[in-house]
Amino acid sequence: MEALKAGMTNVGRKAWSLKVLADLGLPVPPLVAISTDVIQTIVQCASQGETGVYERMAEIVLRYLRVPRYAVRSCALIEDQAASSQAGQFLTRINVHPRDMGEALRAVITQAVEKGMHTRFSVMVQEYIPADLAGVTFTRHPSGDRRMVVEYHAGIGELLVSGRIKPRRVELFWTESLPRTTIPNFSGMVEACKRIERTFGHPQDIEWCYAKNVWHLLQSRPITTINAQTYEGMRYLDATLPSGSPFLFERTELVEIAPRPTPFTLGLLKKLYAEDGPIDRVYRHEHVLYSSKDLFRLLGNQLYIDRESEIRSLFPSQTYFHPRSLLKPHRKSWSGWWRSSQNARALRKMAFDEPTALFTKTEEAMRMAQATTVPFDRAWEMFIRDYEVIFSINLQAQKAVTQAETVRRATDPSLATILGSSFRDHFFAPLPVPSVAYKEWKGNGLEIEDETAFHPPTAPTEDAGVEQWWTQLPAWRQQMLMPFLRRAVAYTQLRECGRWLTVCHINALRRSLRLFAVAHKLVPNPILYGATPSEIVEGRVPRTMLAKRLEERRGFENVPFPARLTNVIAPESYEKPMGISAGIAEGILVSREQAEKQTKKEGGCVLAVSVLSPDIVRYFETIDGIVTESGGLLSHLAILAREQHVPVVTNVNLVRAGLVLGDRVRMDGSTGDLEKI
Repeated sequence: MEALKAGMTNVGRKAWSLKVLADLGLPVPPLVAISTDVIQTIVQCASQGETGVYERMAEIVLRYLRVPRYAVRSCALIEDQAASSQAGQFLTRINVHPRDMGEALRAVITQAVEKGMHTRFSVMVQEYIPADLAGVTFTRHPSGDRRMVVEYHAGIGELLVSGRIKPRRVELFWTESLPRTTIPNFSGMVEACKRIERTFGHPQDIEWCYAKNVWHLLQSRPITTINAQTYEGMRYLDATLPSGSPFLFERTELVEIAPRPTPFTLGLLKKLYAEDGPIDRVYRHEHVLYSSKDLFRLLGNQLYIDRESEIRSLFPSQTYFHPRSLLKPHRKSWSGWWRSSQNARALRKMAFDEPTALFTKTEEAMRMAQATTVPFDRAWEMFIRDYEVIFSINLQAQKAVTQAETVRRATDPSLATILGSSFRDHFFAPLPVPSVAYKEWKGNGLEIEDETAFHPPTAPTEDAGVEQWWTQLPAWRQQMLMPFLRRAVAYTQLRECGRWLTVCHINALRRSLRLFAVAHKLVPNPILYGATPSEIVEGRVPRTMLAKRLEERRGFENVPFPARLTNVIAPESYEKPMGISAGIAEGILVSREQAEKQTKKEGGCVLAVSVLSPDIVRYFETIDGIVTESGGLLSHLAILAREQHVPVVTNVNLVRAGLVLGDRVRMDGSTGDLEKI
């Protein structure tokens, strides 16, 4: 590695990385690097008609490196960079006999000249290892997942990296026990790969081989689809998440109203789901035996639901952990079967309340909540009481939509299209706007810190072909579908009324916090968001801790976490993309930060987010569509999007979809189709 001693400025990163690994004492086959300066001299001499240039260079290489066979590889300065690997773009010659070294150098360098890259091109000559087993290790999954992925096969590595064969595959989590595999000394290899990642401070794509039971490292380059913020999140999760017992944490529709909760909002959520809380009382009213569990997991500043605790709170015989799929519950055992079947029966028998009566109840609750500013403990009690109405609406809305999806045929318009069509009024007359003074409200969900302008829904104006579909149906099918579609439309509107009631109460709580701050000589509201509601009710606000809690929360503001976290490897772990707000849109994929800078629709843009939080409504004037990792048909933001004709597709991970911010895409919010154009 003589040419590398002066540094890496004139030698590609591929060779530099191997020198770093060799210096660590890891098994790297010996190599010689030919610098950019030397390559340019060779090219210049050859272009002037000088003969024997490549052969003389071959003699020098063979003098430094004497082995039976060689691999001659490109080592361009643009290869293996953090932003772009340029993998497979340049020529490689393997199993080169010493007498053929000159011709191999000529072929590799000539291709670089043809690409116009010879001025930023170096070459690496390495001992060729005739592999018994060859593989590639991604220390993290290129989609942004924490998993390590190992692909391997019996034979040389070029067949694997060129995609000409289907390799064996092993996946594992860093903090879990190792799976069984035929790879020799697998545990040692895994530990070495972890060490390589830590050394370079970034996830690595590592090529390796075994020959005569000896492991050799052939290459290590950064995984370019993972940025520094995502990697920071991975390291935090490795250090924070439990190990040993299986877990499944997910950002479901439940967390959309407060995806990054303050301590105040998280305390509020826990109270809603606590024993004898409003959700427990609604279930008891419906004769459902609900077991209160701690469903919420705050990681960094992002909220997740413990899916296993959630399903077992109602159906104790069920589990999400299945070797083939994590997407839906499976029967775990007969233990708890009776309670599970009783609860399933009770939920099936749950009656629908008259929509107009529920609307009247929510409207009256709004009037009372905003009638006057009351002390915090009183405002708190009123919200907990009224949340029973909100949750009852949510339960009935979920049942109505599920039933409507069950009777809908594949050839019918999607339910998202029907719910977003102006023809929906044919199934159920639109509910009136609640007669409350809402124009001064701040926020759009449960988060106390959200003080963006409140956005009420607007009536849809587009038919989207629903009327034509309906009028062409035979009378018997119209009669069969009508009650299901009526309930789906009615309860989707009522769910929006529930959001109004939530926002109304959050504004009332915010006003009462101002009174509390004045009475206790505290700074204005934001600092109190670092306290939990119980601390405020009991008058034991930890003044010295409030700012620290909020500061710790802000420390994770730009760290992205996946929509689903688990330590279980299963073939089916991700839902397919699904349209939840109809319409077709084209535009450039943008982040929230980029959308903030737009003042109008500039040639079309599609917002990419991880969670459908209600505050996204503020971007509606400047975006053409939304793609999101998590969200459902009944998400509050999806309801608003349908009414304002903003297409939405959920279950979209950009990396798995082969997309990056800046790509131009076409999306269909009815079918869930998403493609790069």
